[in-house]
Amino acid sequence: MTGKLCFMILLFTIISLSSSLSLPLIHHLSLSSQNRTTAARLRRLVQISSHRLHYLSNFPVKNSSRKPQSHVPQEMAPEIHGDSYLYLVNFSLGTPPVQQLAILDTSSPILWIQCEPCDPCFSQSVPIFSPESSKSFSPVHCSDPLCNGLLCDNNTNLCTFSSSYGQSATTSGQIATETLTFSSDSGDQPEFSPKIAIGCGFSNRNFKFPGGFSGIFGLSNSPISFISQYYKSEYHQFSYCLLRLLLETTETQTSQLRFGIEAKLSGPDVRSFELLDYANSLYYLNLTDISIGDNRLGIPPKVFDMDSDKKGGFVIDSGATVSYLRETGYSYLKDGMVYWFSGAWNLTQIDGKKYSFDLCWEIPTPEFNEFPNLTLHFGEKDWELMPENVFYVDRNARIFCMVILASDKMSILGTYQQQDFRVLYDISGRRVSVQRASCAGGG
Repeated sequence: MTGKLCFMILLFTIISLSSSLSLPLIHHLSLSSQNRTTAARLRRLVQISSHRLHYLSNFPVKNSSRKPQSHVPQEMAPEIHGDSYLYLVNFSLGTPPVQQLAILDTSSPILWIQCEPCDPCFSQSVPIFSPESSKSFSPVHCSDPLCNGLLCDNNTNLCTFSSSYGQSATTSGQIATETLTFSSDSGDQPEFSPKIAIGCGFSNRNFKFPGGFSGIFGLSNSPISFISQYYKSEYHQFSYCLLRLLLETTETQTSQLRFGIEAKLSGPDVRSFELLDYANSLYYLNLTDISIGDNRLGIPPKVFDMDSDKKGGFVIDSGATVSYLRETGYSYLKDGMVYWFSGAWNLTQIDGKKYSFDLCWEIPTPEFNEFPNLTLHFGEKDWELMPENVFYVDRNARIFCMVILASDKMSILGTYQQQDFRVLYDISGRRVSVQRASCAGGG
């Protein structure tokens, strides 16, 4: 009887760990310097988003196979600086566990961290992980299915990876399986994820981090991403709730990153949209039109579709701050906004270069609040964005700007538009769902 009871307890533990996980998601301004003005931070975030746009628009799409890419190709990764990360995941790696702090990235196909011995190394505030000190570190061989689509060192027969970033930053190293440890959201016993494939970066050149960052927590639809390895069937899903980017606080601010059953959204206000399959690991949505207030813009069909040359598409992403629309679609949105503010409300349009935005206006009076909602139409399904998800408003300077820019490459839904929404990526169900939430309250 005792043996059966122990087995039942063990089975329950395994099921609970594999079906549900909730982690703190740390806001970047909680850990970085806030000496910059808001205008300077906005310019920097737009610059980061521009690099991100270049990265995603060059992401490879296979013609012959529907299998997602599982690696980041050379010279096709985003520029990263110490103030460029947006949201961070805190976890521990190895046995005994060593704390790590990694950037949440829904477009990165792998979880990688800096490892010892590294030459060269970048500065980080948490200890650098040493594989030799971990009892659970196990290199992946080239014949292992986990190495499909990655690199192979023929001399050692071990699986490797290599990624290049802006400003000549590069990382390369070994693929291995390791144990990840997460602090329980409820404060109970920690939760363990054994034998998760990670990238161990031994050579890390030209990274410009002031500290606090040890790697990237990849959550794309790649076979080797954390979500693909750990959660299967109906539990193959995750959600996040993004705090506002321009926090004015020095205190640590967190929301929630949830996996498995814990990620589920419920209620009449949940909106769900189909995920498209474009044979890579990015998350594409079928944007068909946009409305300003109650006025539908009537953007021509297929403007946001992927072209025959495999360019374009509309991607939801955690790494770009602002959103981008293909030029044709953006021109409709721009004309609609100019008509709304300059025409209907007779506002004075001003130069937005100070904030790196295209469309800015002067606020006529302190009481002015005639900002429209923006509705994204995905076929018959709608995602309504409130004004605070569309505009940056500086009442002290008496200006406001639209936080959406034009692109000649592809369209991206950035994090500014996702703030204070719980966003669910249901990979097995092939959909993204959203629900308004107060992320500052735990999300």
